[in-house]
This record gives sequence, C-alpha cells and structure tokens, in this order.
Amino acid sequence: MRDFHAFEVAAWSEPGRADGYEALVARVTARVAEPLLDAAGVHGGVRVLDVACGTGFLVAVAESRDAEAIGVDISPDMVRFACSRHPHLRFEVADAGALPFGDGTFDAGVAAFLLHHVPDPERVVGELARVARRVVLAQWDTLDRARLLGIFSEAIRDSGVEARGSGPSRELLASSTELERLLQGAGLGGVSVGTIEFVQRVEDTEELWSGVLAASVNTAATVNAQEEALRRRIRARVGELAAAYERDGVLEIPVSVKIASGSR
Repeated sequence: MRDFHAFEVAAWSEPGRADGYEALVARVTARVAEPLLDAAGVHGGVRVLDVACGTGFLVAVAESRDAEAIGVDISPDMVRFACSRHPHLRFEVADAGALPFGDGTFDAGVAAFLLHHVPDPERVVGELARVARRVVLAQWDTLDRARLLGIFSEAIRDSGVEARGSGPSRELLASSTELERLLQGAGLGGVSVGTIEFVQRVEDTEELWSGVLAASVNTAATVNAQEEALRRRIRARVGELAAAYERDGVLEIPVSVKIASGSR
C-alpha cells in the first residue's frame, strides 16, 4: 500500500490538477456539500474540519453557515487553488492519516470522496474521530448507480483492460455495511447511512471523457497506460454507454452518493 499512497500523493499534487477537477467533477461533488453539512450538524459557531478539501467549496459553504471551518488536503496544488479561490478562508496541506490537530479540536469532521484514495481507511476514520466529536463521510455509491464513474469502469472492462491501482475497493466502500463498520470501529455511536441521488447534466461525451480523466487519478492512469488504439476503443465504449443517458441533446448522468455519520 505504500506504493499506492505515493502514487496518490504524486498524482493529486500535479500542477493543474485543481483546474482539471473544476472542469466537471467539482460541479458534481459540490451538490453533496449541503446534505453533508446537514448530516454533520454544521451551523453557526460549529468548528468543522474538511479533510481532502479539494478546491475548497465545502469549506466556503460551511463558512456561509457561520461555522468556523478549516480545510486540509494532501495536494499542495489543491490547497493553493483553494486559497486563491477563497483567500479569506483557512486551508492547510496535511495527510488524512496523520492530522495535525489535537484530540477533540472540532465539533465535526467531514471527508467527501476520500476513503478510496487512501491506503488505510480505518486509520483515516480513526483520525477524524480523534479530532472531531461527529464524523460524516461521503462515498460514491455502487458503480451501477454512480454512473459518472461507472460508465468508465464498464468501458475499461469491456475493452479487455485490467484497471490499475492497488488501493481499497471503491465498491466495498460503497457498502452501507462497510461504512457502518468503519465508523463503529472508530468508537462512534448513533451510526447511520443514507443515500442521495440526482442527475448531472453533461454537455456531451467529450465533456464527460475529458472531465472525468482530468479529475481522476486511478481511472486516468489506467486509460493513459494503454496504447492509442486501445484508448480509442475505451473512448468509443464510453460514448456508447453514455448514449443511454442522452436527453434532448445533452447527457443526464445518474449520480448516487452514500452519506454516513456517527458521533461520540
């Protein structure tokens, strides 16, 4: 898993990664911010930590609720982007597995779409539970329901390519049972898992293709490792699968996200 951690850190630290993330995927994850903060009980005066804050959108939404929010990310590029986008807010470079805060510093700790990017999800959830009284996680649902990524996974598989990466199973982390286990294992009670669903409008297959590859690391690494003919085959299959969601000239991609929470 050490190689996986190094790969993730290097990939997310590439210059321009934040701009690529903003192109499409940030529009999707931004729609999870309000229900995630609702689950965390974030309101005026609440101290909240956003781990893997990305471009800083969730921290900004928390601050709009008059909370005291801090965002951390392992990627210096993401942190620089967040600071430039929200210069009045606080962002720091930090590893989710070794958070630089004391026990119980925060009322709430949140992590959105993080656990499949770390080598040890138990350690990360344990760190969140150490520094915050309430922990809320967001993870993509199973690939048959979270189609933004599911389309790519199926296209790669259908093209005869084995996905790269040695990290945690994204499908396992889409399981309510697994999310409950992680939170309970960190000593949290009152654990609950819910699902939010919505449709994301995407202009066309080209926006889907370029947007997902620019904002992913494992999927992009798998695609980019192939020779040109095979990349074209994967691209064509993405188009075929995406066509099922075409409505009035645009793509309407189903998105499903699990939100899990627990408290001390």
